[in-house]
Amino acid sequence: MDTAEAIVELARASTCLMLFLYYSYKQHQVHRYLASLRDYRVPDHPIYRETNLICPHYGFEVNIYLIFAILTARDLRILNVTMLCAVFFVAINLGVTADLTKKWLLERFPKQRPEIAQRKKMLCSIW
Repeated sequence: MDTAEAIVELARASTCLMLFLYYSYKQHQVHRYLASLRDYRVPDHPIYRETNLICPHYGFEVNIYLIFAILTARDLRILNVTMLCAVFFVAINLGVTADLTKKWLLERFPKQRPEIAQRKKMLCSIW
């Protein structure tokens, strides 16, 4: 590996590490908040308001897997194909769960239906 490739690899690894730590921390914040709830209600933690999502922690999880796909790529490829399959699996699995969560919230909390209905499920502007 020459110097230019080493610099690119170091930059990729450093960026992936920072993003991994960021998304892991945000996911931890949401999980900690959800664990602290003593009754069923529409989550109102600032992360939910900032992201306008029903399940932001699911989106964080997909991003973590995407970081792994980038980090484990070989020979300066952008993505590891095997890990990319894991990203799709996780995204589809959590996407279905987020869809069911939104439907459950709409049914369980009819007074907050307009607020719940306008939120995306797990990935901003995508799902």
